[in-house]
Amino acid sequence: MKKIKLKGGVTLSVPESYSELTMRMFVKIQKSGVDDEANFLSAICGISREEFVKLKDTNVDVKIYNEIGWFAEQTKFDELKHPSYLMVNNKKIKIPKDIGYETYEQKLAVTNHLSDKLVDSEVMAYMIAVYLYPKYYEDDFNGDDVENFMELHILDLRFVDLYPIGTFFLQSLREFLNSKIAFYQKNTNRTNSERVLKNSKSLRNLKR
Repeated sequence: MKKIKLKGGVTLSVPESYSELTMRMFVKIQKSGVDDEANFLSAICGISREEFVKLKDTNVDVKIYNEIGWFAEQTKFDELKHPSYLMVNNKKIKIPKDIGYETYEQKLAVTNHLSDKLVDSEVMAYMIAVYLYPKYYEDDFNGDDVENFMELHILDLRFVDLYPIGTFFLQSLREFLNSKIAFYQKNTNRTNSERVLKNSKSLRNLKR
């Protein structure tokens, strides 16, 4: 992390590359959009928007932009190697090779969580939490506790470590939803088909 000194003795920490971004930071960056600079810059610094706008240094934006030229560079995230394991709190967790062998309860948790309001990285983080939860705790999946697990143990992991896992899970989910849509369109009435289409709507803009 690059340390940036501001007026008044305040110091900000800014990532020097994508490898220093956490999933929490990337989610906030994705959600910040392009219309609110304060949201974006506070996300890069890992602080709240409220904290950022109260910083007593009118050149804070320039100082940050001078250090994040790497963010404008094209990065081939799809070339990141898909890991077999993920380290979570010094615990080696095996990544499922096929989520089709996980429980129906986990699949249900994911499909019920989908929303048009979620950005891609939020869906990734949630899916990772869902499918790693029982392996981390060595216990049955608990849908009531999965968001707490995500908050405590997943969101502060490196984005570059989670991205290939998240895209693999997303692709598996997309294939499942597409097959389910085709099944309902062929075998059931229009009402059921529309319900499934609605559930899968939030995935339509995900990168292939």
